[in-house]
Amino acid sequence: MAPADPGAGTGPSTVWTEELRAWRAALEAGEPLATTAGGEALAALVDLALHGEQASRATAAGESLRLLGLSPSHEPQHQAFDLLVQLGRFAPDENLHLLRDRVPQQFATSLLAEAARLATREPWTAASRVDLGDLPTVTIDDPETSEVDDALSAAPGPGGSHLVWVHIADPGAFLPPDSALRREAGRRAATLYLPDRKITMLPPVLAEGPASLAEGQPRAALTLQARISPEGRILEQRFLVSRIQVDRRLSYEEADRLQEERGPLGDLLHRLQEAAYALEEARREQGALLLNRPEVRVRRLADGRIRLQPVDPYSPSRSLVAELMILVGTCAARLFMREGIPAIYRVQDPPTEPCRIPEGPHDAATAYAVLRRLHRAELSRIPRRHAGLGVEPYVQITSPIRRYGDLLLQEQLRGWLLEGRPRYREEELLDRLGEAEEVALGLTGIERASKRYWTLRYLEGHRGAPVEAQVLEEIHPGSYLVELRQTCLRGILEAPPGLSPGTWLTPRLGAVDARRDRLPLRLAETAPLLPPGGSAGAPRSPHHREEKDE
Repeated sequence: MAPADPGAGTGPSTVWTEELRAWRAALEAGEPLATTAGGEALAALVDLALHGEQASRATAAGESLRLLGLSPSHEPQHQAFDLLVQLGRFAPDENLHLLRDRVPQQFATSLLAEAARLATREPWTAASRVDLGDLPTVTIDDPETSEVDDALSAAPGPGGSHLVWVHIADPGAFLPPDSALRREAGRRAATLYLPDRKITMLPPVLAEGPASLAEGQPRAALTLQARISPEGRILEQRFLVSRIQVDRRLSYEEADRLQEERGPLGDLLHRLQEAAYALEEARREQGALLLNRPEVRVRRLADGRIRLQPVDPYSPSRSLVAELMILVGTCAARLFMREGIPAIYRVQDPPTEPCRIPEGPHDAATAYAVLRRLHRAELSRIPRRHAGLGVEPYVQITSPIRRYGDLLLQEQLRGWLLEGRPRYREEELLDRLGEAEEVALGLTGIERASKRYWTLRYLEGHRGAPVEAQVLEEIHPGSYLVELRQTCLRGILEAPPGLSPGTWLTPRLGAVDARRDRLPLRLAETAPLLPPGGSAGAPRSPHHREEKDE
């Protein structure tokens, strides 16, 4: 018989009482709860920690807290979490978002075995693939990137034009139609990047193995060959099912440095950069919102330390990669539209009111003002303009190892190139991509919340430290939404009324609490600061990185 629910008015059953005794004994001994202990009472407590007042067993969990001598009237959700940490059921930094959204964190043994078997395939040997192995080819990524989706080649074209080849990894070549791994990729929807871990869409033996564009290895790819005019017009485009071999893997920092050097590699990077600049200027003329946003990468290292690393918003190589990924999405969308191939386009309506983006650095206040005017990008069966990017039409297709939607559209393209017909009918594509998109949006929220949590954890050790904050908006008189420069975190600051957006202040940190999402700020001085690093002559920069996940 199931134990009675203490919240139902009948009082705890004998079984429930025994469970609570086991908890109390574990707490008094300072030991974790035995894995066999807990039962319904523990399940109710977990439910409360995950869902708070929305928990279906919140009343029962509150009764358990009272029976243990705790007062559930004060932050019962956090009390439940703290108790579960004491009982050894949660880690102190447990990511509740993963549990709440039931994100799969491991691959089943059968899927790992299937992935290991498929990883022995060599799809690059197929006679149907165009051999581009002689093209000088580079990849540009962060040093820790292990799923390399794209590689680049370039050469001078006639009349001052630029010839570029953008090679996109072809993981679908490893996956049989309707295989268990393909279905699992659709269920996961995307690779999840968190400060303390990575949860891949495909098993690492594939995603970080033969599907990834590793240096010095033959690889299967889908390649865009394009000729770009000096003014950034797409003069020619052609997609190829290809075989490539990467000559050199570069970090963004290495690529930035090597662009200034003489020699074959420097020349290649310089040609790529010139093509990217031309494409960017063409998009600017078409109304693209070329906006730099401050960004800080957060990592929890193996030794437990938390590292905050600002991303250089003016790195030429980041701009280069982002621009060429937009090129691929534009050219693929044009092909889909021209040939009547079913596709799902990314569209974005123009801003609600005109946006004037100033030249030079774009601080947090500028970015906030512009983004508030933008409509959310949407999916559409009908090709329309993407106002933010300044292109029409547009699809996302350049991260097939990491995004299921990109994998689906890449298979549409490969099917048409090899067989003259798409892989999926429109209805089937809509169903598969629609479900994956909903999951992917949830993952984006988890990434954002996890990044904030670990940044707050970093700040917990800096109580009383001064921080530079910029006013984004006055919420009501004397209360401001601000963004901290060093971390890009947003918080609420009380200050004298009437401060304008863009004003810099120097508050001090209070008792930051990551678990409770508390970022207390106390104003230390009201004198505005100069914009950190502000300079009217900043170098050209990447303005939109929608296509290059990091």
